[in-house]
Amino acid sequence: FVGRHEPDIPLARKRLEGELLEIGIDELVMDEAEAAGLLASAGIDLDDEEVADLVGLTEGWPGGIGLAALAYGNSGGYRRSALGRDRYVIGYMIDEVLAGLDPAVSDFMLRSSVLERMSPSLLDTLLGIEHSSRLLDEIERSGNLFLIRIDNDGEWYRYHHLFRDAL
Repeated sequence: FVGRHEPDIPLARKRLEGELLEIGIDELVMDEAEAAGLLASAGIDLDDEEVADLVGLTEGWPGGIGLAALAYGNSGGYRRSALGRDRYVIGYMIDEVLAGLDPAVSDFMLRSSVLERMSPSLLDTLLGIEHSSRLLDEIERSGNLFLIRIDNDGEWYRYHHLFRDAL
């Protein structure tokens, strides 16, 4: 099975029996050398510090690094502060992430993006609603990889840096 959602099969048993190969976000991120190679293949020459900064901003997401190559190729150079506002990045986020969401969910994501980290209770207070926990669960279950749980209890979350900047 390949996909953004966990399949409806007994994964715990498959893990225990060693019959499951899981490739997740941690295995798919690019390191600085890989990012530099991708950028070089697009004709973008950044110094080591700029590549490290870009990898940090994109969190190694290959798509984000590719979008940065498009943005930098058209703008003539590295500008970290402008990447989250670049038309290619914003276009991707709108077309591929937000367009398929219920309007209430996309509005929630936009309004909650003012926070670097968030909890359901904090969001309920800030946004004046009573269902942030349900919305966060819905976003997480949707396979949206731009919402990141930062604890095991589901109490604290954050958005991917580039996604938050684009929001």
